[in-house]
Amino acid sequence: MILKEILTQYKNYIYLEDENSYSQLTISNNGVVSHRDIKKGAEIGRKRQFIIDLKTNPHTLIFTRQGVVEGSIGIVPKELDGYIVTENMPMFSINTDFVNPQYLLMFLKSKEYKEQIRKIIPSGTAQKALHEDKWTLIEINLPPLKKQNEIVVKYLNCLPNLEKVILKTSKQEKYVSSLRQAILQQAVEGKLCKQDPSDEPASMLLEKIRAEKDKLIAKKKFKKQKDLPPITEEEKPFELPQGWEWCRLGEVTSIITSGSRDWAKYYSSSGAKFVRMGNLSRGSYELRMSNIQYVLPPTMGEGSRTRLEENDILLSITGEVGLLGLIPREFGEAYINQHTALLRFCNTPTIKYYANTMLSNLCQNQFNAPQRGIKNSFRLSDIEYIIIPLPPLAEQQRIVEKVDRLMALCDELEQEVTSAKKYASQLMEGVLQEAFSSKPEETRSNVVVFAPPPQQEKQSLMAAARGNMKEDTWQRLANRALELANEES
Repeated sequence: MILKEILTQYKNYIYLEDENSYSQLTISNNGVVSHRDIKKGAEIGRKRQFIIDLKTNPHTLIFTRQGVVEGSIGIVPKELDGYIVTENMPMFSINTDFVNPQYLLMFLKSKEYKEQIRKIIPSGTAQKALHEDKWTLIEINLPPLKKQNEIVVKYLNCLPNLEKVILKTSKQEKYVSSLRQAILQQAVEGKLCKQDPSDEPASMLLEKIRAEKDKLIAKKKFKKQKDLPPITEEEKPFELPQGWEWCRLGEVTSIITSGSRDWAKYYSSSGAKFVRMGNLSRGSYELRMSNIQYVLPPTMGEGSRTRLEENDILLSITGEVGLLGLIPREFGEAYINQHTALLRFCNTPTIKYYANTMLSNLCQNQFNAPQRGIKNSFRLSDIEYIIIPLPPLAEQQRIVEKVDRLMALCDELEQEVTSAKKYASQLMEGVLQEAFSSKPEETRSNVVVFAPPPQQEKQSLMAAARGNMKEDTWQRLANRALELANEES
């Protein structure tokens, strides 16, 4: 059966009057239909709209042509009766003689439905809008109403447990994110490691960096930078330990630059890597290499100026400002465009200290402060002025080592959360697969059984797999993180 056989599209025209008020709705990508706004007719551009009629059509399905592929489809709740929509939000009355509305919603979340959507609009297609004429030709496996009702009851019985898992994992994700940021904040404030009075102070390190930069300028390796203003007391957000110094990024870098435009003409299926904003990360400095572009760069000019080197730090400076990337060892020939800044630091043995500092709220807040324009922009000169705390070189290394150990524990916590989310997803997919598979005899062995798996000795991962984080495991990892944070290094 196709959707057109169980859905009837209806169009109730309404012509808006300037002085009257009209309620509008919105549809989220997870299928929630809700109130959006109330506007005067004069504020609404298109005067011919359509009105939702739940008195005549109590079970109304609605979607957006532009968003249905992403999940913007749902049933209109009764409190939205009389709301207006545009012609790009087609409405359908559900024939409840043939289909349980909840069963239909389940189908719209199923793998079988999504596969048919992908056949109509393949992934990678620029135009994602889907007209209802094509959408209503999608096939649905429709058992008798009695069987539909049984499946719906089974599904609704699973929902409370699923919702508990989703709520808990959501809280735990936020906890891990907060823990990571707390670790970084402790690091930049000098509270993560014990200070050693025998360490050479950061003031000496700054002098050495200045001397090294002067040598490079004398050798014409790069141009002399303009003097940066001293850091005022008002700019310093907290007190630093003895031996630390406040400095600006321009003081500890030899190069701050960005790529240029017009790299598209050098795009190729092979060659040098071309690192774009999509390859940078939020909350991490690991490069995301799943969608890397390649170029055949020019031999002069841009080909030499923006070539990346090991330990370069990349920073997005337009749009989503503050994304980061650290160039690892043996990365190979690579370049950037005008949306990304390149920072080359002077003392790279502890480059991860600078990378972690740039991940912290101290720097992220400064990245966000001077954004300009509709698209948000961050000038290279803004980067030079960013202030950071500079520990002695030896302490930088101790901080890097401790942060690595703490972040490894955060990774364990995150893996527990991921396992729980994966099980919840499998549970949901299992009941939908059982309901909508066109070949149940071939797929039944793949359906998730809706009961907790048996107890096993390795409780940690099994607890996460059940969608119920083992509290003592979570607490053990969290306590170990606190121990590491507080122990003397």
